[in-house]
Amino acid sequence: MTFFLSREDNNGLYYLLNKSALNNYQSINERVVKINKDKKMKLSPKIIFFIIKNFTNLNLFKKNKILNLKYRQCEIGRHAIATTYRNPKSFNSKIFEIFLLIKNTILSCMYTDHAYRICDKISGAFIDHCGYLNGIYFRVFALNRKFLYSLNHPRGFFSIDFSKKNNFKFSTIESALKLHPNNLSDKKKNGLKKFKKYLENPKLIPWMSTTQYKKFDLKNLKNFDYVVYCHSFTDGNLWYGNDGFCNLKDWLEFTLNNLKNLKKKVIIKAHPNFYNNRLGEIAYADKSIFKKIKKKYTSDNFIFIDKPLANIDLLNNLSKRTILISHHGTSILEGSILNFKSITSSSTIYSSIYSISNQWSDKKEYLKLLGKNFSKLKFSKKIDLNYVLNQLVSNDYAWGGKNHWIKIIKKFYNLNDIQFRDEELIRKLINQNTKKSEVLSKKISSNIETITF
Repeated sequence: MTFFLSREDNNGLYYLLNKSALNNYQSINERVVKINKDKKMKLSPKIIFFIIKNFTNLNLFKKNKILNLKYRQCEIGRHAIATTYRNPKSFNSKIFEIFLLIKNTILSCMYTDHAYRICDKISGAFIDHCGYLNGIYFRVFALNRKFLYSLNHPRGFFSIDFSKKNNFKFSTIESALKLHPNNLSDKKKNGLKKFKKYLENPKLIPWMSTTQYKKFDLKNLKNFDYVVYCHSFTDGNLWYGNDGFCNLKDWLEFTLNNLKNLKKKVIIKAHPNFYNNRLGEIAYADKSIFKKIKKKYTSDNFIFIDKPLANIDLLNNLSKRTILISHHGTSILEGSILNFKSITSSSTIYSSIYSISNQWSDKKEYLKLLGKNFSKLKFSKKIDLNYVLNQLVSNDYAWGGKNHWIKIIKKFYNLNDIQFRDEELIRKLINQNTKKSEVLSKKISSNIETITF
């Protein structure tokens, strides 16, 4: 008997996803497998020694030090940091922030030990939310050549067999998630043309589907040097790598401080989902943080767009010499379609092999890019942009494709976007008719993308 691990409770939506991953795994491996329920973690003497050592060096009071912490070949620091700033209260209280940083650093060590302890007992695993502490399991199991499942943007529901030599070099969660050049024939498809419909109607993008956009009379925007796009401050920090910033609030303030010193005219655009009340606590926290930043930085040279404005409406009112800055958002892809120059982190959804934006990998490189004149920055290479857009909208399993797992569930139960976000409704639908849920899990399991590199 071999075991298949899921880090999620077997209930509601995760009952469906766990079953789908397990069905897919059994169809490939043809072995008797059952779910491993061992979730017991221990605080070992080794962990205590590790924490004391770093505590005496005051590392656990410095988030930049924690960011680069490693334990047993795992970058535990970035997972501890991302989990800490997932809690909105960490931005409001220094004491609570330090408490969470220490707590999550200890937990990350415990997760690492637990992953190694059960590694020999399992042959495959489904791991969600890999940007947070669960990502430690992804890393340990990948290092030990396991068969893994996950479902994170920019991909859909996917699997990777790390026992295969070519796949093993992509054993970090960010390299597994990023879009890489692995199918050159796709360059023949017109991703640029297909993606324009998402630019013109952003409500077609799944995580923007319930956002209510507003129209504004935009005037006098032609003389601005930069647009800075804000991201959620509490959701999805550090999913695509470590570029030296602990969270996206730190990144935004670093950006604004340096553009202020350079005396640049800047538009700071709130993410439209800050004003989507259907997103609950996340939207409320993001809006609150953004409001404080606006109060701190508003000036004659800095204007803030604090309404849910569609990006196309902003881009159509800018000079083509305006430089776009985003940490990792699709706004850069949208701007590149319209021939804007841009600056973005290498910790984004696509490989740095693609020449789409002017990228930085640490703070020094970023500062250098911010100081460059417009003429010194590069435009996107259209062939690379086309290729990345193809993978987003022409891949049947990604969010733009017909076989994305969310689309399958919505179609099966005849749900709209608002209904799909209702956790109680989804749980009821899945639990009240197990035979129907079995049929759906098999349909999802046959639409899990196998990633090879």
